[in-house]
Amino acid sequence: MNLTEKQKRFADKFIETGNATQSAIDAGYSKRTARSIGAENLTKPDIKKYIDDRLKLLDEQSIAKQKEILQILTRLVRREEPEIVTSLVRKPTKIKMTAKDGTTYDKFAYEDVIDSAEVKTKNSDVTKAAELLLRIFNAGNTSELTNQRIEQMKANTELTKARTGLIKGVKADTSLLDALVDALHGGDGSGKGGG
Repeated sequence: MNLTEKQKRFADKFIETGNATQSAIDAGYSKRTARSIGAENLTKPDIKKYIDDRLKLLDEQSIAKQKEILQILTRLVRREEPEIVTSLVRKPTKIKMTAKDGTTYDKFAYEDVIDSAEVKTKNSDVTKAAELLLRIFNAGNTSELTNQRIEQMKANTELTKARTGLIKGVKADTSLLDALVDALHGGDGSGKGGG
């Protein structure tokens, strides 16, 4: 990209303001031709590419990256990220007073002062950060968990089909089938399953 200094100033101003005419004036172009020059500059490939590249860079810098978020959450969990707590404090000030008889005494006047202090991260914030980290780290394991649930649903469906066939057909001893169903549902002993 071979931009002149004036074109670069125009592009930088346009990124700030979004106004092509004013950007052209601020960059040093004539006020009389600023409108047409500004519009023309926005169609020039080098200037357009410069503006697009700068906007992309600014956008990338303004958005937190995944690693940065993980680092912040980890600092919260470790209580390494202090909070600033502000409060209004009545601060006494001692004023020397003189009585009519010439004796001196102290009088206190109170002034409201905003005070701030660093405190450790709250337990509730630590817990939330830890939960978020666990969700992020366990996100990769969801397919395995989903596969286990699908297999369990298939087994439950097969057992239900078999049980229905036995109930509709001959009166048979279903104790083995009931035991399998109980085992799948946590074994509450009812033969109806636990869940």
